[in-house]
Order: sequence, then C-alpha cells, then structure tokens
Amino acid sequence: MKRRALMAAATAAFLMGVCGMLQAAPVAEVISYDQSGLKASDARIHEAIKQAAQMRKWGIVSDKPGKVLLVYPTNNRSLHYQATVSVTYGKGSYKVEYVKSRGLDEKRNGCYGKEGVVCVHRNVNRWIANLGKDLNRILSQSY
Repeated sequence: MKRRALMAAATAAFLMGVCGMLQAAPVAEVISYDQSGLKASDARIHEAIKQAAQMRKWGIVSDKPGKVLLVYPTNNRSLHYQATVSVTYGKGSYKVEYVKSRGLDEKRNGCYGKEGVVCVHRNVNRWIANLGKDLNRILSQSY
C-alpha cells in the first residue's frame, strides 16, 4: 500500500513539473501585414489597431503616430497578470511585438537553454496571434 501511494505521489509530482514547464513558451515571432501591392494607409491601419484592440478587450496605454502600446487583460484579472505589446505601423504594414508581462512566468534569458530567448506563459502567444488575425481580417475588409 505504501509503495502504491509513493508511486502515485511521484507520478503526480512528475506531471505537475512537466505541466509547469509546458506553461512557458518562447515568445512568438511578430505578426506583420502586407497587402501584396495594395498598401493600407497609416490612418486605416491605426483605425484597425484600435478596432481589433477593442474587439479583443486590449487596453490602449499609449497612442502615438506609428506606435500603439496595448495591455491585456483590462479587467479584474489584470490585478494578477498582464501582458504588454507594442504595435508599430507604417508604409502599409504593422508589427505586433511582445514588450513585457507581469505574473505570466516571463523569463528573459536562458529560456530553453538559449541566451536572448524570452519565454512567457503560452497564452500570451495566443493573445498576440488573435490580435493579429483580427487586424488582418479588418484590413482585408477595407478593400
């Protein structure tokens, strides 16, 4: 009986460790947009950024020409965790780049044994990807 309990405890500890490691992932590459010859104006891209941010409930922290700083989430969960991204735009394209996070297992160096690789909770990559999908959809509807 003791042996079974020890095996169960060891298995549970192993699974918790593996699941904990799977929570962090390298930050996804930036998402850029180019309409193959049909360049959206900076004003149109800026409007699309604001629209996509509102749809996905990202908060606008800073809004300057060519660069919008966004945070997610903006509700009560932000007391526990929050991600910040920068959306730079101009000349018919945009880039969504991870800036920083709080409470999302951020590791700046040595993630997966590689110098310079930033890891963060895997949900951040999903949030960034969804924002990019919405931006692409909104911009493609304008033509």
